[in-house]
Amino acid sequence: MVDFNRMSRSLNRWSGSRTGVLGLAVVVVLMAWPGLFSGFQLDDYEQNLILRGDGEFAEVGQPSWWNLFCFAEGSAKENRARIDRGLLPWWSSERLRFNFLRPVSAATHWLDHQLWTGSPWAMHVHSLLWYLLVVFLCHRLYRRFTAAPWVAALATVMFAVDDIHAITVTWIANRNHLIACVLVLAAFACHVCWRLHGRASFGWTSCVLFLVALLAGEAAVAFGAFVVAWAVAIETDRSWRRRLLGIVPSLMTGFAWLMAYRAWGFGSRGSGGYVDPAGEPLSFLIACLERIPAFLASLSGASSSDLAYTFFDGPGRQILFFHHVLATFLAAVVVVPFLRQDRVTRFWSISLILSLLPLSAAFPFDRVLLLASVSSHGLIARILELLLTRRVDVAATNPGTNAAREHGSGSAIGQGALGMSSTEFATDPGQIRAPLSVIWRRVAYLVVGFWLFVHLPFSICAMPVRSGMFVEYGRRIRAGAQSECLEASKNPGGNVILINPPDTFFLWHFAAIRNHSGQVVPRRTWSLGTGLVGLELRRIDDVTLDVTVIGHLLNHPTARLFRHMREPLYTGWTRELSGITYEVTEASAEGQPVRFRIRCDHSLDASRYLWLRWSDGRFVPCVLPEVGESLSIDPVIQNAWYTSELAFDTLGLGSKNAGRRGPSRPTSGRDGSEQRD
Repeated sequence: MVDFNRMSRSLNRWSGSRTGVLGLAVVVVLMAWPGLFSGFQLDDYEQNLILRGDGEFAEVGQPSWWNLFCFAEGSAKENRARIDRGLLPWWSSERLRFNFLRPVSAATHWLDHQLWTGSPWAMHVHSLLWYLLVVFLCHRLYRRFTAAPWVAALATVMFAVDDIHAITVTWIANRNHLIACVLVLAAFACHVCWRLHGRASFGWTSCVLFLVALLAGEAAVAFGAFVVAWAVAIETDRSWRRRLLGIVPSLMTGFAWLMAYRAWGFGSRGSGGYVDPAGEPLSFLIACLERIPAFLASLSGASSSDLAYTFFDGPGRQILFFHHVLATFLAAVVVVPFLRQDRVTRFWSISLILSLLPLSAAFPFDRVLLLASVSSHGLIARILELLLTRRVDVAATNPGTNAAREHGSGSAIGQGALGMSSTEFATDPGQIRAPLSVIWRRVAYLVVGFWLFVHLPFSICAMPVRSGMFVEYGRRIRAGAQSECLEASKNPGGNVILINPPDTFFLWHFAAIRNHSGQVVPRRTWSLGTGLVGLELRRIDDVTLDVTVIGHLLNHPTARLFRHMREPLYTGWTRELSGITYEVTEASAEGQPVRFRIRCDHSLDASRYLWLRWSDGRFVPCVLPEVGESLSIDPVIQNAWYTSELAFDTLGLGSKNAGRRGPSRPTSGRDGSEQRD
């Protein structure tokens, strides 16, 4: 039997002591410790090249330091140059835009470059300090919504060790989410002080901080969720007119930012990974119905939205969706009975759902859930408080605190944000009635038990593992870009054609990794497919290769990211690049390339072309078939096993771990593992 009284007293002591705060900080640092030595990953290379003022990619344009998050400007001319250079796959839309206005976050990367150039360890420490500040502000926020310090302490612990934050903390380029979260929490603290005490200076400060947060990262739009939730759930004693007046300043600030954001050409366009809520309302509604349960299941510890990249098609996707719906339904069964009775439950619930709406416009990632998890853990802790109120002596607090209250005497909130006085708006847990149904109580304690004794311990163990999985993924990309065959090539600065790169993002990072490492960068890097599908290569003549796709090339989310299905490929579609032409000779009704043909300006066997295929964690030279003959390329990545494979390799348990880390050795034969002279 769990002693909840003892648990609450321990958490109360922790919440009111410096030792407890320092202890949590030490735990967070220890969990993030492996990531401090992970070096640069993925987008970090491109951003470092921009900060260095590297001119290697001058033909596709170089963003300024304040615009580090510009990956595709949306210009047809510049996108064609990127496709020709090999920074985007051949099927990419010429309208493609990934251009995000984040000058505040970019300034912190610029500062990193000025203070400790080439020292990723210091940059990781910088990001970790932002995360510690997020945890501190979360605790201050949670204290405002409960009279029991143990509840705020529990919510803070669950937030701090949640494994969905692993990549957010580990990836330097993802620091924008941490900065936006800090600024949003500070802005909301000012908003609360304004609404409680009527001081206009706090209202103006809130709007300014909100605007700065938006300039740190688009995730800051979640501030609107907190503001609306406060007006709807907390200010129930005020008229709707006064509540709307409390929302208008933030709404106008956000609207002004959005208008400028779009007018200046920022945002995303032409990508299948994003849905425009205004232009595609029906598609956005469908996306919400599918993605919000995935997000909620991730936030409750029942799943991970990242699994959508593993089970993206077929029965696996359907099973995963029903699992997410079931997990969401069980949590809703527990939460809904308290919504009408408890303003705090309503606040966390409304802010959670509203913060997930803008996230549903993009393909789901756990790493974007930082601000949503502030609400989810506040909600989980509040439900625990309501369910365990008869088991836990809520009045048992540290001497000297003002949180102790007798049951039935009303509930006051402890010291709030920015040190402002607390106010009474949280319903005393002892006055809230839970359903008497035995079935409901069993479901409720099952869900609560899962949160406390499965989700929390698992998160503590999983956070360093998930961080390591991300690092292992980056290591594979880096190892492929630095394959030995590229150094041994007779024409290292020629054109490289990757037959089956393991990931669509590989092209994005291939040249940047080699440039950043001081290695020779191929003149151009093109691809045929990805390692997720099989390919049948049939040589038509000396300069032409016919490619049959075994599978669905554009089904995977990372492949759809570069082309929206509203721009389907069709039979006869062509793309002419410098020295090679792609032509779709057969397309499916959904716009998928079934067969396509590539035609080079010179013989396929010319030394100016280096044909590579992915094998055993490296690229190896590939022998093309003779005229009239064919070569089969099997998928090198099995979707259902890829995530677990990364986990096993992270833990050193992968059966092929040693082989992947060692050098690749081509074998002779018609299987395409040795280059033709």
